[in-house]
Amino acid sequence: MGLTGGFEGGGGGVKISDLHKIEKRIKQDYALALKLYATGNFDAMYLAGLITDVAKMTRKDLTRWGNQAYCKGLYEATVPWVAAGSPQGWELALTWIESKTATIAAAGWATLGSIVSVNSDTDIDFGELKACSSGRRNPFSRPRTRSAPR
Repeated sequence: MGLTGGFEGGGGGVKISDLHKIEKRIKQDYALALKLYATGNFDAMYLAGLITDVAKMTRKDLTRWGNQAYCKGLYEATVPWVAAGSPQGWELALTWIESKTATIAAAGWATLGSIVSVNSDTDIDFGELKACSSGRRNPFSRPRTRSAPR
């Protein structure tokens, strides 16, 4: 993939504020979101995250999105926002943080962070969360530094 506007796969030329204007017109469209994300264009992929119907996103959809995310804007923002809102978010995050692929692990940690930030404390398994962050769950799944994820 070539670099365009600072992002692999093209894109990066549309202002986020303009994407939000499009989101307001479309509202939610699961099928369109899947098609947009599959283009590999950053702007389309970001918009896909804004318009998808999170309730319809399957584990397979979320896994595919995580695997296709090629920059921080996708694997640390778009994918985690969507995953955190889905019923599979917690389990996917726990799976992703154990990945040997740094971008997938980063998506997992960002998903956990998103889940914690949008849910009530009574809905969070803090024992499991503490085990994750301390490395007790898997000593290789500790949060990584932000340097060179790939």
